[in-house]
Parts: sequence; C-alpha cells; structure tokens
Amino acid sequence: MTDTEDRTLATESAGSRRNDVGDDRRRSRVAIVVPERRTGFDRRIKHYVTGHLRDNPSQLMIVLILINVLSLIDFAFTWVQLQGGVSVEGNPFLAPLFAQNPLGAWAFKTCLVLAVSYGIWSSRRYRPIIIVALLAFVLYGGLFVYHIVGMKATGLI
Repeated sequence: MTDTEDRTLATESAGSRRNDVGDDRRRSRVAIVVPERRTGFDRRIKHYVTGHLRDNPSQLMIVLILINVLSLIDFAFTWVQLQGGVSVEGNPFLAPLFAQNPLGAWAFKTCLVLAVSYGIWSSRRYRPIIIVALLAFVLYGGLFVYHIVGMKATGLI
C-alpha cells in the first residue's frame, strides 16, 4: 500500500467512525437562551414623541415640571371656587381633606404629584410611562381650561 492510499483509508475510516458514534453537526447540542432585554421601545419603529422624550431627558423634565405647576394651579383654582361657593371638590380623596384643612389637602396633593413625577422620571426608559406623563400633562391642561371657563362663567374672574 502506498502512502496516499493509507491517508485516504484513514480519512474514510475517521469519517465513518464519526457517523457511527452519532455525532451529527446538523444537530445542536447546546442551546443558548438569552433573556429578554427590550424596554418598550422597538428600534425598528420610529416613536416620534415618546422616543424624543426618552432621548432628551431635559424636555421630559420640562413636561414633569409643567405637570407639577398645573397641579398647583388646579389646587389654587379649586380652593378659590370652593371659597366662592360655586363648586364642590370632585376628588373623593381630597374632599375630606379640604373640609378639614386646605393646607393638608395641598400637602397631600403636592407630595402625591411629586412622587408620581419621580416614578415617571426613574422609569423614563419605558414607553408606557412616557405615555402616562403625556396623558397627565394633557389632562391637567384640560383641567386648567375647565377652571378658567368655569371661573369666567361664575364671575370669579
């Protein structure tokens, strides 16, 4: 037997030995499972408003500050309307506090809105949280307009 025939025979026997053992390269023996790491923003889709607020924290901070300012204005307008006797407090949590002590109602509302603002700020990488911030801003803006129209109609302004 020549040297070339020996190498061919050795290669054929090694190949058949690998198949005899059942070592098939097409079957994966190790499965790698990677945990989910998405945070609510699909990179394939453009999120114009929420993505912009997530990527620009200073503008999200402005929205949160405006929410807090509108909340304080809402409190002041509500207090003026309650003192004028033209409305009642619609919030079932603040109504008893207003009846007992308006300063306590102010402290409760301010602390609550500040805590929610901090929660939004610390979870700003999640898209639904930014949507909540925008909804709060729109709702407080609508409440501001509602108070202005109501005070104009009742003659408080």
